[in-house]
Amino acid sequence: MWLHARFFHVNSAPFSGKLMSSGEHQPDQPATTLRFLQSAQIVGTTRRRMTTFIAISLAVAALLTIARSRLQPAAAGRQLYQQGLVALEHRDYAEVRQMIGLLEAEQPPSDFADLLQAAFQLRSNSPQNALRTLLALNLDGPLRQDILLLSGEAFYRAGQLADARQALSLLVKESPDSVDAHRWLASTWYDLGANIPAIHHLTEVTRLAPDDYRPHWLMGVMYRDFENYPDAIEHLRAAWERNPPPEIRDLVGVYLSRSLQADHQYTTALEFLRQCQPTPAVQVETARAQFSLTQADVAEQLLSKTSVPDEEQAGINYFLLYGEILEARGAADQAIEKYVTGATRFPFDEDLQYRLALALQARGETAKSEAAMAEWTRRNELKKRLVELNQKASEQPSNATVRRELAEICRQMNRPQLAAMWTAAAAACEQLPGQPVGQSPVP
Repeated sequence: MWLHARFFHVNSAPFSGKLMSSGEHQPDQPATTLRFLQSAQIVGTTRRRMTTFIAISLAVAALLTIARSRLQPAAAGRQLYQQGLVALEHRDYAEVRQMIGLLEAEQPPSDFADLLQAAFQLRSNSPQNALRTLLALNLDGPLRQDILLLSGEAFYRAGQLADARQALSLLVKESPDSVDAHRWLASTWYDLGANIPAIHHLTEVTRLAPDDYRPHWLMGVMYRDFENYPDAIEHLRAAWERNPPPEIRDLVGVYLSRSLQADHQYTTALEFLRQCQPTPAVQVETARAQFSLTQADVAEQLLSKTSVPDEEQAGINYFLLYGEILEARGAADQAIEKYVTGATRFPFDEDLQYRLALALQARGETAKSEAAMAEWTRRNELKKRLVELNQKASEQPSNATVRRELAEICRQMNRPQLAAMWTAAAAACEQLPGQPVGQSPVP
């Protein structure tokens, strides 16, 4: 801009027709000659300046061309990579392979090809293969944050929770507004049994992705597990209002109904259940709400047409409610049969065992009642210890000892899947770098 201004002012300068040289006037030179010589000097100066300007302009243009030539492949690579991720989301694997091929054909070769290949391997349930692909990439290059995100997900899916936490915590530190980093880190903390940091990162997800139902859904489940029903209701309502997919919506409605019923809001619970598909779990929760509203006949009729739900808590509630309804109308033998079936099917549940002990006592079967009550005492003590240690694990995210004790309690409760989860969490805690046992590592 400064060169253009200089050129403009030189050309437009007014001249008097007289050229002063060494302080003297030259009368023997015609005025036209003087004007010509003066114009020639100005033109010469102008041409030299124009040449300088053009040279500088060409140099700048050349530099911009080089910069664009370097930036365009990266921008094109990023675009192809994003197209590949969208195709993965829609399970269009043919297009994913096509995008990988295009990225591999770039000159120079693009790391985006390996990055997309790793994402493809993750969606193909091959996290270890994805990790091998990712570990070959340059973590200190321009794709660092992409690599950290996919590595965190791959570590999580491979069950390497300590490594997942390390990769994702680093990414959150470098990119605090990465919604996917917060989402995967929340899942990692949740699997480690550390609800406090999990809720912190889920809250960040609600800030960064306010229309996403998933963080509210998981927080609602966690609050309900700790019998914090007001907060559970708040987040489950929020999840419901964000229109989860149909296969999730009914489950959200069931969990919301249970929390509302625990808070004695039976009519409101029924309002949500009426908006769900009539799955066995929905029917059982509907019957529970009707029974609580003194509609025992309607509840029994509904249960008689409902199969035992696959969902665990709904199955327990099915046998508890059916037994209670049968007892209320004097069908003690049938009630005991329901309690026995339920207590056998769910050998960890203390409520079914307690109802069985009371029903046997009411029928005068003292020996059987005492045996059932002894089993209830055992289950109840384990349950209380489980709740205490769950709270401790949430407050102490790096305490491996607590998690190993939780695993042992779950084994005693005949819950092998939970035992395996806590064992994995304990192993991960032992690998966590230098975190004091009682300190929460938020964020």
